Amino acid sequence: MSILIEIQSTELRESSGTKNGKAWTIREQTGWAFTYGRDGKPNPHPERVAIALPRDQAAAYAPGRYTLHPSSFYVGAFNALALSVRLTPAKG
Repeated sequence: MSILIEIQSTELRESSGTKNGKAWTIREQTGWAFTYGRDGKPNPHPERVAIALPRDQAAAYAPGRYTLHPSSFYVGAFNALALSVRLTPAKG
């Protein structure tokens, strides 16, 4: 089972600021995630989501269907599973 994410536009939103003396910038793109309920069944409609682009990615994702790339998952603070979204084109 994988989560399908559909990108419909290359439009990006950018936010920036300073926290603790460090400058930060976030670039986000809107997508639609085909998610699942707690019962494991697909939800009847896709949900609008904000996809933060990785810092090393210059261009927006092209319109199309994607899934989460395995490198999206990592072990974060307190050995908890964490997510930093990276998309890869969906097969089929």
